[in-house]
Amino acid sequence: MTMNLETGELLIVRLWRWAPDRIKDDAEKEVRASRQASISVFGISKLPDEDLETAMRRLTTHVASIRNAKYAAFTTETKLAEAGFGIRENEPPRHHFDVLLENHNDEDEVRKLADIFDQFDRRKFPSCLPAVSI
Repeated sequence: MTMNLETGELLIVRLWRWAPDRIKDDAEKEVRASRQASISVFGISKLPDEDLETAMRRLTTHVASIRNAKYAAFTTETKLAEAGFGIRENEPPRHHFDVLLENHNDEDEVRKLADIFDQFDRRKFPSCLPAVSI
Protein backbone atom coordinates (compact mmCIF):
# COMPACT_ATOMS: atom_id res chain seq x y z
CA MET A 1 0.00 0.00 0.00
CA THR A 2 1.29 3.44 -0.91
CA MET A 3 1.15 6.19 1.68
CA ASN A 4 -0.37 9.52 0.68
CA LEU A 5 0.79 12.53 2.64
CA GLU A 6 -0.65 15.95 1.92
CA THR A 7 1.07 19.26 2.69
CA GLY A 8 0.52 20.11 6.34
CA GLU A 9 -0.53 16.56 7.23
CA LEU A 10 1.26 14.91 10.14
CA LEU A 11 3.64 12.06 9.28
CA ILE A 12 3.93 9.69 12.26
CA VAL A 13 6.78 7.31 13.09
CA ARG A 14 6.73 4.58 15.71
CA LEU A 15 10.09 3.11 16.64
CA TRP A 16 10.61 -0.63 16.82
CA ARG A 17 7.64 -1.67 18.95
CA TRP A 18 4.46 -1.97 16.92
CA ALA A 19 3.53 -5.62 17.50
CA PRO A 20 0.31 -5.94 19.54
CA ASP A 21 2.04 -7.27 22.67
CA ARG A 22 4.55 -4.38 22.64
CA ILE A 23 1.82 -1.80 22.09
CA LYS A 24 -0.13 -3.25 25.02
CA ASP A 25 2.98 -3.24 27.26
CA ASP A 26 3.80 0.38 26.40
CA ALA A 27 0.18 1.47 26.91
CA GLU A 28 0.10 -0.24 30.33
CA LYS A 29 3.22 1.69 31.36
CA GLU A 30 1.53 4.94 30.34
CA VAL A 31 -1.62 4.04 32.32
CA ARG A 32 0.53 3.62 35.44
CA ALA A 33 2.38 6.88 34.77
CA SER A 34 -0.43 9.13 33.56
CA ARG A 35 -3.71 7.17 33.81
CA GLN A 36 -4.19 7.45 30.02
CA ALA A 37 -3.46 4.46 27.80
CA SER A 38 -1.22 5.63 24.98
CA ILE A 39 1.85 4.83 22.94
CA SER A 40 4.75 7.12 22.12
CA VAL A 41 5.31 8.34 18.55
CA PHE A 42 6.98 11.24 16.78
CA GLY A 43 5.49 13.36 14.05
CA ILE A 44 6.12 16.28 11.71
CA SER A 45 3.93 18.08 9.20
CA LYS A 46 4.80 17.72 5.52
CA LEU A 47 6.18 20.93 4.11
CA PRO A 48 5.05 22.47 0.81
CA ASP A 49 6.97 20.98 -2.15
CA GLU A 50 8.41 18.23 0.10
CA ASP A 51 8.07 14.65 -1.11
CA LEU A 52 7.26 11.75 1.20
CA GLU A 53 10.79 10.37 1.19
CA THR A 54 12.25 13.71 2.27
CA ALA A 55 9.67 14.09 5.04
CA MET A 56 10.53 10.58 6.30
CA ARG A 57 14.24 11.39 6.31
CA ARG A 58 13.62 14.71 8.07
CA LEU A 59 11.56 12.99 10.77
CA THR A 60 13.94 10.07 11.31
CA THR A 61 16.96 12.38 11.42
CA HIS A 62 15.31 14.27 14.25
CA VAL A 63 14.30 11.10 16.10
CA ALA A 64 17.79 9.58 15.74
CA SER A 65 19.21 12.55 17.62
CA ILE A 66 17.23 11.56 20.74
CA ARG A 67 16.29 7.85 20.46
CA ASN A 68 17.87 4.55 19.45
CA ALA A 69 15.97 1.79 17.67
CA LYS A 70 16.37 -0.98 15.11
CA TYR A 71 13.32 -0.26 12.96
CA ALA A 72 10.84 2.51 12.28
CA ALA A 73 7.25 2.18 11.04
CA PHE A 74 5.35 5.06 9.45
CA THR A 75 1.73 6.13 9.18
CA THR A 76 -0.21 9.39 9.08
CA GLU A 77 -2.42 11.24 11.52
CA THR A 78 -5.23 10.77 8.99
CA LYS A 79 -4.90 6.96 9.03
CA LEU A 80 -4.93 6.97 12.83
CA ALA A 81 -8.01 9.23 12.92
CA GLU A 82 -9.84 7.10 10.33
CA ALA A 83 -9.31 4.10 12.62
CA GLY A 84 -10.63 6.03 15.63
CA PHE A 85 -7.34 6.90 17.35
CA GLY A 86 -6.66 10.37 18.65
CA ILE A 87 -3.24 11.87 19.17
CA ARG A 88 -2.00 14.55 21.52
CA GLU A 89 1.19 16.51 21.55
CA ASN A 90 3.40 15.51 24.47
CA GLU A 91 6.60 17.53 24.38
CA PRO A 92 9.39 17.38 25.36
CA PRO A 93 11.05 15.98 23.41
CA ARG A 94 10.29 18.08 20.36
CA HIS A 95 7.79 16.56 17.88
CA HIS A 96 6.70 13.91 20.40
CA PHE A 97 3.06 12.75 20.46
CA ASP A 98 0.94 10.11 22.18
CA VAL A 99 -1.52 7.93 20.29
CA LEU A 100 -4.45 7.44 22.65
CA LEU A 101 -6.17 4.11 23.28
CA GLU A 102 -9.59 3.77 24.87
CA ASN A 103 -8.79 0.41 26.47
CA HIS A 104 -5.34 -1.13 26.29
CA ASN A 105 -6.82 -4.47 27.44
CA ASP A 106 -9.08 -4.65 24.36
CA GLU A 107 -7.21 -7.04 22.05
CA ASP A 108 -9.15 -5.85 18.98
CA GLU A 109 -8.25 -2.21 19.61
CA VAL A 110 -4.58 -3.03 20.19
CA ARG A 111 -4.49 -5.22 17.05
CA LYS A 112 -6.16 -2.45 15.02
CA LEU A 113 -3.47 0.01 16.10
CA ALA A 114 -0.68 -2.48 15.35
CA ASP A 115 -2.19 -3.09 11.90
CA ILE A 116 -2.04 0.63 11.11
CA PHE A 117 1.72 0.56 11.58
CA ASP A 118 1.94 -2.59 9.44
CA GLN A 119 0.23 -0.95 6.44
CA PHE A 120 3.20 1.00 5.15
CA ASP A 121 6.98 0.95 5.03
CA ARG A 122 8.95 -0.40 7.91
CA ARG A 123 12.52 0.72 7.59
CA LYS A 124 15.80 -0.28 9.13
CA PHE A 125 16.70 2.53 11.51
CA PRO A 126 18.88 4.58 11.20
CA SER A 127 19.69 3.48 7.62
CA CYS A 128 16.59 5.42 6.51
CA LEU A 129 18.49 8.55 7.46
CA PRO A 130 20.61 10.72 5.13
CA ALA A 131 20.76 14.01 6.98
CA VAL A 132 18.05 16.58 6.35
CA SER A 133 17.47 19.46 8.76
CA ILE A 134 14.22 19.59 10.71
